Amino acid sequence: MWKPVDTRFYAKRLPIAIAAIDDGGEANFIRTVLEQFNTVTLFHAIGTPGDFLQVIGQGEENAPPYLIISAHGDKGGLFSTNISKKSTFRACTMRLCFRRR
Repeated sequence: MWKPVDTRFYAKRLPIAIAAIDDGGEANFIRTVLEQFNTVTLFHAIGTPGDFLQVIGQGEENAPPYLIISAHGDKGGLFSTNISKKSTFRACTMRLCFRRR
């Protein structure tokens, strides 16, 4: 698990990661709110489906115990506002759903 120095302070801070897929504004708002509740945030600005897979597949030793995914989507999966990436993100998300079941 990712252990920032803040987890060892007298007033410990909970580490949380945020994966922002094509949406900086909402994710930054979430980050600000979390930090007001005394957490340590790690912000991932996702640009491609490969970036997303790296973030969720990094393993326990390199990641905080919680991950918030800030994105837009529907039943078909997550999508980017960049039309060329839309189908790729959907396919990536659908594969992940099948692996976890």
